[in-house]
Amino acid sequence: MNRGITAECVRMLLMAAALAALLSSCGWGFLQPGVEVQAWIPQAAWADAGVEGRYQLVFPNGRGELTELCLAPGVRLAVIRVQRGFNVPIAAYPFGRLKPAGAFLTQHLDNRLIRRVVRLRNRYGPAAHIMLELRAQADRCETVQVEALTREMQAEGEGDPWKCDLERIKSALVRGRLNRLQVCDLESYNVSLALPAGDWVAGNSLWNGTVSSEPANEGGGSTGDSPAPEPMTVEFSGLYAGRHCFYSPESGLELHLYVDKKGGCRWVCDSLRE
Repeated sequence: MNRGITAECVRMLLMAAALAALLSSCGWGFLQPGVEVQAWIPQAAWADAGVEGRYQLVFPNGRGELTELCLAPGVRLAVIRVQRGFNVPIAAYPFGRLKPAGAFLTQHLDNRLIRRVVRLRNRYGPAAHIMLELRAQADRCETVQVEALTREMQAEGEGDPWKCDLERIKSALVRGRLNRLQVCDLESYNVSLALPAGDWVAGNSLWNGTVSSEPANEGGGSTGDSPAPEPMTVEFSGLYAGRHCFYSPESGLELHLYVDKKGGCRWVCDSLRE
């Protein structure tokens, strides 16, 4: 009897030692909630115009809770812990409000994987934005082929996936009926505004519209030794329903354009300079 007990104890000790070795080799990673990710963020569209970017990272943390992380000006790398799972979205919003760049962890991560490097891309921004808004519909989001969706949105938007009808895509996704027929582009409009002279740089680096300007009053102008700059009639072509942001390096103004689905427009200018 004693010999049997001894043999059983030895067997259990060997099993415990093997399990300990396994846990050590895995770094205990599979027992930790989520996985550590190095998120690299592309340069914001206004960086070349002299605006130092500030980014707001949005992602589901290791416990699946939606988390926002505000980075210091100029910082484009963050180490975060994200949820393990299918189609885990990460989005970086310049200034917390411009069109984000995005990335996905598209499969269940290997239990032995403790850290992963992810480079966010502008073309994944719309899909990541949609998936973050629909976190409550995780069962639907997990089945989406994000690569196929991103390619279809790029093609339909002629290089700008934000030109697609995102509300229609979200509605189809929630109903489980997302297919190519649900990815449709929005109608484009031209808008003319009286604005200070200067160039206007789009906040969406994928936007393929144009901006042109001419003096608002031909032959007009101020008199005196230091004439004030003339206002310009600025025409924006290729705008679609939604919010568009532009920046003027000369005036330091940020222009917010709100276009509705009938081509109506509201706008406001704010200064980005202190």
